[in-house]
Amino acid sequence: MRLKWEERIPEAPSTNHGPMLVALLVEDNQVDRQTDESIVATLASIEIRFLQVNIKKTRDFHHGLFWQSVCRSLERLELSAHEKKKIEAAIEVKVPRPGDEWALWGVTCIPRYER
Repeated sequence: MRLKWEERIPEAPSTNHGPMLVALLVEDNQVDRQTDESIVATLASIEIRFLQVNIKKTRDFHHGLFWQSVCRSLERLELSAHEKKKIEAAIEVKVPRPGDEWALWGVTCIPRYER
């Protein structure tokens, strides 16, 4: 199994999402001297704009949501610890894992208005 990245543009024109980067786990199969690849799992996706956004808390928050999805997907696959670490390391090259404080962004940075 190996990691594959795919860029996808949302099909619905009314969506607020921009182009997405999708992390796929694929397996290469060889049939009659031809290599065919099959998707084992879609691990997670993230909008491409959140890979380089300049606001650290925004970037970390979206990276954190992405990593939550990756972790849940990998748990369902029941991979060995070695395989899981190898896949996570490959993902971290493109989408760095945020620090533990990323989940507080929604609580601490979004203004609350009292009535």
